[in-house]
Amino acid sequence: MPKTINPHDNTSVFSYDTLTENEVRNKLIMADKSYSNWKLTSIKIRVNSLLNLSKVLKNKEQELAEMITKEMGKPITQSRAEVQKCAVLCDYYT
Repeated sequence: MPKTINPHDNTSVFSYDTLTENEVRNKLIMADKSYSNWKLTSIKIRVNSLLNLSKVLKNKEQELAEMITKEMGKPITQSRAEVQKCAVLCDYYT
């Protein structure tokens, strides 16, 4: 069973099952359908979605930063900056 390893201390962060070829194909079909729907979505809804994403990123900054640090082994200050940058980009594109 594959797992995510923290490169800093080699601890296991998460274990997961691999997908079969058929499961991957189905996920790609779902992604294509989602894109087809998203490209028809109004600008107002897209803007609101990005604003909501920005709010979630800001509200969960510490939790997300800790996850990034565990998965990538980077310092927590860099992980926080990465989450903040994502929120700023959402705001910028709205």
